[in-house]
Amino acid sequence: MFNFVLCITTGIRLFPYLALVFTTASVMLSTRVNRLNLLKLIIGNVFMLYMSCVIALVFFPLPDAAEIAELSGHRIQAIPFMYLADIIRESPLVPGDVSTYLPALCNRAIWQVIFNIVMMVPLGMFLGYFCKCNFRAVIKYTFLLSLFIEIGQLTGLFFIFKGSYRLCDIDDIMLNTLGGAIGYGLLRMIKSYLPNYDAYDIVIGEGEKKEQLN
Repeated sequence: MFNFVLCITTGIRLFPYLALVFTTASVMLSTRVNRLNLLKLIIGNVFMLYMSCVIALVFFPLPDAAEIAELSGHRIQAIPFMYLADIIRESPLVPGDVSTYLPALCNRAIWQVIFNIVMMVPLGMFLGYFCKCNFRAVIKYTFLLSLFIEIGQLTGLFFIFKGSYRLCDIDDIMLNTLGGAIGYGLLRMIKSYLPNYDAYDIVIGEGEKKEQLN
């Protein structure tokens, strides 16, 4: 739990830098097309906050000097559905014994599966709503982001470190992609209640155009 809170705090600290890049790029694009959409800018910055937290959760905390000295090799779990074996092995569930149901739900292996799914749900919703992606595109982009993360973990943050300090897991890619699909499905359920952000476009530069015409 401490590491989780630490990672979220790190993500919040990263957010201003991502927000600055996104906002600057958005404003520059807006001046070129003479349209500004504050709602899109807000949604985009909320997504930047989400992405900064994802980056912090999957790559932080970084190993300390003692851990770096012991790093060697690149670790990967390449057997699909190994998370099911982990749940069966670690879960205290005993069929027929009601007292084991709650401890089973709190089991680490189960929560790791839930976390990997939930982490990408906002991405699926964002891609469907903000980027107007269809289901196939959402699956593709969620898979690619998850693959990027796992490659980063396999290579020791893209060879910054000499070995893996996080386990690259094929199951994480599968579960992340499922999370993106669930996010897209949830979006389809609530899409009719969401505003059409294109309606919030504000035309800019009209005054200058009129002066030039006069």
